[in-house]
Amino acid sequence: IIVNLFNSFTLIRTTLYLVHGPFLSLYNIQEKKWLQLIKFEEGEILKMVKIISNIEGSSHPKEGIAIILKSGSIYLNVEKLIKPS
Repeated sequence: IIVNLFNSFTLIRTTLYLVHGPFLSLYNIQEKKWLQLIKFEEGEILKMVKIISNIEGSSHPKEGIAIILKSGSIYLNVEKLIKPS
């Protein structure tokens, strides 16, 4: 039996973003601790997308997260929902 517990996941710097059902969980791989659990009240998450944008004059691209729900709603810049630990 194969169980796919996480719909999608991505790593940005030291934070691992995990999607499961209507939840987005954040885990710090360096500190080995769970940081936050965000629930999307509109329903289940269909996909999490990592957005990489190049900023003119910067040597490092900016990374962000977008969430697409099964209902069709799209949340951009999800990292702004994250409370500082």
